[in-house]
Amino acid sequence: MKALRHLIQLIKTASDFSETLNIMVQGVRDVLETEAVSIFLVDQEHQEYVLAATQGLSKTAVLQVRVPFGEGLLGLVAEREELLNLSDAKSHARFLLVPTIKEDAYNAYLAVPIVHRRQLLALS
Repeated sequence: MKALRHLIQLIKTASDFSETLNIMVQGVRDVLETEAVSIFLVDQEHQEYVLAATQGLSKTAVLQVRVPFGEGLLGLVAEREELLNLSDAKSHARFLLVPTIKEDAYNAYLAVPIVHRRQLLALS
């Protein structure tokens, strides 16, 4: 709980939405002691998930990587609106390799839908 309170305090200091997302991914990465954390925002207009922030994956991919609705593990998490925890993501039938984010170094995968008022906003 102490780590969560600290993360909330850091988020309150953010000057804009992008900084908020970066604080969130860094904070979650630190708390979970994991190698990579990312947030994909839901873009309803273009029907895709957009990489909005990351710690551990390629920073140049932010706002460049877009995954169409229904594709990959992100699509599966969005469809179910429930978390997905895999020890070997690459072996899953819905795995979608996106070379520009350099995720191929990792095996495990944990994705959590971020839902507000019954509307999917993002995936992390």
